[in-house]
Amino acid sequence: MGNLHSKITNGEYSIEIKETRVGRLAALNKGGERTLTETEHKELQELLSEYQDIILKLWDAYNEEDDKYLSTWRMGKIYKEEVREDEHREMDILTPLLPFVDSKENRASYLYQRFYEVFPDKKWDKKDAPMTIAELAQKVGPEEARRIYDENIRDANTSITRDEIRAWDDIQKETDDPTLEQLVEKAVGRVRNPDAKNIKNIYRLLGRNDFPSDQKIAAALQEAQ
Repeated sequence: MGNLHSKITNGEYSIEIKETRVGRLAALNKGGERTLTETEHKELQELLSEYQDIILKLWDAYNEEDDKYLSTWRMGKIYKEEVREDEHREMDILTPLLPFVDSKENRASYLYQRFYEVFPDKKWDKKDAPMTIAELAQKVGPEEARRIYDENIRDANTSITRDEIRAWDDIQKETDDPTLEQLVEKAVGRVRNPDAKNIKNIYRLLGRNDFPSDQKIAAALQEAQ
């Protein structure tokens, strides 16, 4: 399919769910300037037809739950149990076109599944966004993500962000016991306008609660920026 995935995220293509006399159908909607070749358009239509049932189940999972955690969990369960391993590439093409998915989130299907795998028991705390926990699971796997969540994050009186997780991932690849200066360097590279809260959250992800003072953090941030 070549460049199909990247091209559809740059166009105004989307999947819409239509009620027809023969039942619900997932249909391809195209607006704006055409970016696909005729062959690519046909391939996309064929994919849409092949995965109609899964798309409709995802639509139901999204719409039947007012709780974003439950809807994400249900969609993750569908991706986990109903999409074969050799089908994930095709679903990765279709997922950004779904009406409830950010078109720029080209890993959405994988992240939904990761969230489900971290919490098969549905025992999450609602202060941390589902895609944030999924990001953690992407870095270390679902089981380790659950351990880190339960031990270091669940009881914290603050929520973590995906950028903090990325900074933590950068630093822990180099050392388990970074200096404040090393940690701040990674935070500055990942977090927009980092502050003491961001730095403390990265320490939490490392399993550390012996935070430097806010004054020391502020000084290190000022030095690094």
